[in-house]
Formats: sequence, C-alpha cells, structure tokens
Amino acid sequence: MNSIAASLKNNKKKITVEYLIRMYESDGITPDFLMEAGAIESIPSTFYTKLAELHTSQASTQGQQPIYGLENLAPTRLLYYEDESIRKFTAKVIKIIDNKYIILDQTAFYPRGGGQEPDHGDIDDIKVIEVTKQSDIIIHKLADATEKDFVEGKTVHATINGRRRDLITKHHTATHILNTSSRINLGAWVWQNSAFKEEGYARLDITHHSALDREEVERIEQTANNVIRQNLPVRIKIYDRGDAEQQYSFRIYQGGVVPSNNIRIVNIEGWDIEACGGTHISQTGEIGLIKIIKAERIQDGIVRLEFAAGEAALNYIQKQENQLSVIAQSLGSSREKVVETFKKSLEESEETKKKIKIMIRKIAPLIAKSISAEARQLVPQGIKLYNIYDYELDDEYYIAIGEKSIEIDPLLVYIALVSKGQGIRVIVFVGEKARDRKIKAGLIAKHLSSQLGGSGGGNERFGQGGGKLKAKIQEALLSAEELVMKTILG
Repeated sequence: MNSIAASLKNNKKKITVEYLIRMYESDGITPDFLMEAGAIESIPSTFYTKLAELHTSQASTQGQQPIYGLENLAPTRLLYYEDESIRKFTAKVIKIIDNKYIILDQTAFYPRGGGQEPDHGDIDDIKVIEVTKQSDIIIHKLADATEKDFVEGKTVHATINGRRRDLITKHHTATHILNTSSRINLGAWVWQNSAFKEEGYARLDITHHSALDREEVERIEQTANNVIRQNLPVRIKIYDRGDAEQQYSFRIYQGGVVPSNNIRIVNIEGWDIEACGGTHISQTGEIGLIKIIKAERIQDGIVRLEFAAGEAALNYIQKQENQLSVIAQSLGSSREKVVETFKKSLEESEETKKKIKIMIRKIAPLIAKSISAEARQLVPQGIKLYNIYDYELDDEYYIAIGEKSIEIDPLLVYIALVSKGQGIRVIVFVGEKARDRKIKAGLIAKHLSSQLGGSGGGNERFGQGGGKLKAKIQEALLSAEELVMKTILG
C-alpha cells in the first residue's frame, strides 16, 4: 500500500473517483489512507455516494433465492425496531408458502442481514430455523410444520430465543466499538470491509496495509474495553438520507450501504456513528468484555479480527484457562509458573534429543552392518535391497542409519517408510556402487510417494517424500523393488 501511495504521489496524473473505487475494492486502499500519505489532496465528494450505489447494485444480485408468492402483501410491521426487548408476541398469519415459509402481519424476529445472523425461536411451538427479509416482507422458515399447524388469518404465539438475540446484539455493538478502536490505533485509512455477528463469536474485516503484531492487537482490545467501561449511551434515530450525510458525513456507511431514503443512525455517543439496521444494546457497559481471539491478514489490504463479546468472551477465556490448567498439570507445574516450566521442559527435551542423536551415531555402525547382512541380494550385478516400515522410531533415526548403511555397503539400496501421525515419511538412500548402476534415490522416493498418495524427490544419493495411504504400503514397496530391478536390467 505504501508503494502504491508513493507512486501516485510522484505521478502528476489526475486520479478519478472510478480509480479510487477500484483501488478500494481490489486492494482495500481507502482515500483516507491516500490523503494521509500525501498522494491526494482531498477525498472527492462523490466517492462515498458512488461506492454506496455500487454496493446497492451488488446487493440486489446476491443472497438467497427469492421466495415467490409475496405479491400484494402489506409490509411486515417490524416490532424489533419498536422495542428491541420484545421476546414474546402474537401475530396474524398472512400467508403460508410450501408449508414451510410463514408470513406474519408483524414480527419481532430479526432477519439475516448486514452481517448479523437471524433470530431463532418458535411459532406455536414449531421451531423457526431461518428468518430473511425480501423487500418489506419478513419470511420465517419453519422446521417440520404440517398443513394442520397453521391457517391463514389465524392468530399465533411466537417466542424468540432471548439468549441468542442478546449475544448477537452484544456482538453487533462490539463490532462498531472495535471498528473505531482499530481506526484510532492504526490510522485514519481503516474502513470496515465486512462483518459477521453470531451468538458465539464475531469477526470484523478492516482495510489495513499489513498484518497486525501482538502489541497492535492488544492496543485495539484495550481501547475497545475502555469504551465498555465508560458505559457510553447507544442512541438510535431515523434521519432523512440527505440530513444524515450532511450532519455525519459518508463515514456513516462503514457497515455498508442502506438502500433507503430513511437512514437509521446508531450513535455510540462520542465514539462511533454508523448507518445500521442491526439490533443494539442501550449502553456499552452491557457488553461487559471484548476479547480478540485472532487477527490475520486474509488478503492484500484486508485484516480480519475474530473476537468474542459478553458471555461469549467469558466462555472463551474460561476455556483458555481450563486448557492452561491441563497443560500445567501435564508439566507438573502451577498455572502461574507454566511458562517457566514449559521453557525448562523444552530445554530438557532439546538436551535429550542431542543425547539420543549421539547414541544413534555411536550405535549406527553396528546396526548398519546388520542391515547389510539382512538385505536381500538382487541379481544380477550384486545390488542389495533393504526396506522397512516402522511406526515406533522417528525419521531422524532412519536417516542416520541409512547414511551409515550405504557408507558401509556401497551396493545397498535402503528404503524406510516411517509412520508419522496420519501420514507416512519416505526415506531412500542409494550406495555409491548402486548409483553406478543408474539407481537414483530421488526417483525411488518420488515413485514410492506417488504410490502412497503424496509426492517426493531428491538426488541420486538421498531421496525423501511422504504420503498418507497406509493401506498401500506393501504394494508400494513391491512396486519400488520392481523399479530397482527394471533400472538394473536396463
């Protein structure tokens, strides 16, 4: 990103809005970043408008297959906007489609949209497994409904899964907090690229030129949690689009375009202002805690923050604590001293490995002599073949023994297949006199690995590779022997 900005700064050519949009869409480079880098003097007034129009066009062509049969239906009354605390309500059945989709005259079920996952619950004890919005109509998808369960015109009783809604709502408001925290700590160019809010976790994709280090992640997390401790009010108000854009600028479209003349503004007082149709808490303190689980660069110019908020954050921390306790117990240590104990165990482990390697080197000549004696004689030309499959000793052992074996017996072809987790490690050595007969370790390793569903290679003396088809080990070894014989016979 910095190199692009520098190139634009040196280039005197006029930069169009279309070019700025293309850079934002393909590389995550925002006009804010270019302005701060001195590449452009100001942000064109039409940039955010045209970007919003582009996203509106894309949104109209994406998403699930439309539900037909909704023509001439009145818009659904959205109870979740009138009172977000509603968890139980009654409504009239307006239409039933394919005996699995139900349209009500009013609903408190929040539909999938804006990266927020939908509410779950039940209508007359029939589970609601999906909620979507099509135009002004809310569609409830039911599980295991029958023709007798619902009748058009009938009044039904609905209940929303309150715990799920509360968790998702906290994750949604936490997304707003984290987005502004990222911009404050990283730079003015940070822009929300996309977001996802579920009950167990959420993720926020932001525009940023490089991967985040641990210190940057901690600063973002600390700033966000400071906003929670301040218990700032979260105010929601409907504005005319023009008034909202004039009063708050086009940064209100952080969460994406709002295809309506009426804009629902979510204002975390003194912190963040966005146009957003999602559900939100009334005070930031209700979130309790934000914990960033992972930060990774998912493409050029885009960094993903995966996080948990509220109860989900506490669950994550408790899970981490439990895992730490198990590790500490395994090491015979306390949680407070687990890092110190772990470092000591690593040092001891490395020391043990060094001692084992020394022991292998000392006993290798003796083992190599026995391998030479056990190897099968291949006629003609006195070539010997030794192969073994082992699931106990590791590949380092067989590499050390293989090297010594061909040194002692130059006519030896040495093949070791070593079980390693779910896979197989392939090790091949070919002695000097065997190499004179055109036998190549790399070719054998490649052939064996291919037989085992993997890949391999190497040079004439040493070859290695791997595979995972353990059921084909004997077949692969026979095939390798045939390859050696074919090479000898020309």
